[in-house]
Amino acid sequence: MGRATISRLHNRLSMSHSGVSVLVKRLQKKSMVTTKRVGMKKFVEMNDAKHAVLIRVLLQKYPHIPWEDLLANSSLLVLFEVFNSKTCKLEGRLSKRTVFRHRSSLTEHGIVKESEGWYMVNPRYGPLIDFLEEYQSYIVREIVGSIVEDSVILWQKDFECLVRTKSTIKRDCFFRTGISCFADYGIKLITNYMYYFYSEKKKKMRKEDIVVHALLAERDSVRNITYCLIFLKKFERELDKSILLTEAENFNIRGLVEQMLGFLRDKKRGADAMLPSWHEFIEKAEEYGVIEFA
Repeated sequence: MGRATISRLHNRLSMSHSGVSVLVKRLQKKSMVTTKRVGMKKFVEMNDAKHAVLIRVLLQKYPHIPWEDLLANSSLLVLFEVFNSKTCKLEGRLSKRTVFRHRSSLTEHGIVKESEGWYMVNPRYGPLIDFLEEYQSYIVREIVGSIVEDSVILWQKDFECLVRTKSTIKRDCFFRTGISCFADYGIKLITNYMYYFYSEKKKKMRKEDIVVHALLAERDSVRNITYCLIFLKKFERELDKSILLTEAENFNIRGLVEQMLGFLRDKKRGADAMLPSWHEFIEKAEEYGVIEFA
C-alpha cells in the first residue's frame, strides 16, 4: 500500500467518509498506519512499525486470503490462542461457540491445522507467525507503557511479561514479584526497583513464581542468585520442586535452578556454576537468620 487520501480510500472501499475516518483512527491506535495532512488533503500510509511491515508482507505474499476477516476482532483472538496454546485445548476469553466458528474458518483457509487433536498455526505461513509474535509483543508494550512510563520489560512471551520500574503499580493483572516480595518473607533487601509480572491468566504469585522471576530479572548476578538461594533454603519444605522446575523451564532457566538445588543439597558449587561458594552463602544466610543449616 502506498500513500492514499481519505477520499481515495472512500472510493476504493465503498465506505462513507466518516466510516473511513473511524477505520483510519483505529488503525492509527494500533500503529498500523500514519496520517499526514498536506494542504487540504489528509494522506494515509502504512506505518514502519515491525508488525505493520509484516502485515504488508502478508497482504502482498498471500493476496488470495481474506486477512481483513481472519485478523479482525474475535478471529484474531482465536488465532492468538492457537499460537500461544501448549495444549490441545483453547482456554481463552471467548465462548466455545465463537472459538469453534473462527477456528473452523481459519482451518478452512489453511491458516490453522490440526494434528492428533492439537491445533497450530500452519508453518507454511512464516510471515503470519512472525506477525503474531511481534504484534502481541507490541500490545504488551502498549499496555505496560500506558500505565507506567519508566518501565523496562525484561522478559515477554505470549501476553505475559516481567517489568522493572521505579514506580508502584496498582492495577489488575500486575503482580508484585521477584525480590520486591522478598521482604514479605523476612528477607529484607535494599533495591532501587520494583518488579511486576503482567498476566491475565495468573490469580496470584506463588513462592515458586517469585523466586523464578527474581532469577529471571538478574540471572547473571551472583549477588542476586545468593539471595534466591537463601529464599529457596528458607522455604525448602514449602516449595513444590515440580512446580519450581516447570516454571523455570518456561523461562528457559531450568539449568540454573537445577544447579542451585544441587548446591543446597550437596553443599558445594559445581565447577562451571556461577554461584557463591558454600562459605559465602552460609555467611550471607546467617545475616538473614536462616541458620538452621549452617
